[in-house]
Amino acid sequence: MGAVRRNGKWVEYRQNVEFMRGVKFSPSEISVFTADGQVTEDMVYVELDGTSTGVDVTIDAPTRGRLLVITCTDASNNCTVTCTAGDFDGASGNIATFDAAEETIVVLGISATRFVVLENIGTVVFT
Repeated sequence: MGAVRRNGKWVEYRQNVEFMRGVKFSPSEISVFTADGQVTEDMVYVELDGTSTGVDVTIDAPTRGRLLVITCTDASNNCTVTCTAGDFDGASGNIATFDAAEETIVVLGISATRFVVLENIGTVVFT
């Protein structure tokens, strides 16, 4: 178990456990992508909606302490997330591919070059 600061408050997380106690996202922190785009630093909860086309989004370099939840609401077409200046878990690679609805990853920036995957719900594939 560990904790990260989010909006001035400490939030607990546990690796390999499907919960984040006390975390609620405000509407301004929720971003829905139905087309290609860029995940910016102010985004905390990202939804990928591949209903009509595949969605390919990019994330800039990780920042230490950044908590990010990415979920796929519809994967009629595959959705990908590419970390342009870093990677997910080192050897896992810098591209996450979502190919089913409700696949979700919870990641934490631990340096300027790495997101650690705290949770992989479903079978998000990293390459």
